[in-house]
Amino acid sequence: MDTSKVKVVTNRPAPKRKTQPSSKWRELLTPMKRGHWFEVKCNTQDKTYNRVCAAANTYCRGRYTFYKIAKGRYVFEINKG
Repeated sequence: MDTSKVKVVTNRPAPKRKTQPSSKWRELLTPMKRGHWFEVKCNTQDKTYNRVCAAANTYCRGRYTFYKIAKGRYVFEINKG
């Protein structure tokens, strides 16, 4: 590869990726702080339940709780800052 044709750009951010879109779960869970929560309508071990659990394990790393409040309703809450 000829390095004389490579241009390094430092004055603006890189463009958004198109081949692998960013995660909707990361956009939702990463900015959450202690005490923030949301309700999920799902059943135990269905597709939505498993996706919430997997995303929480990836993006929250043990600083959350996910508990059942009624049949088919769960609450996801951040419990550590």
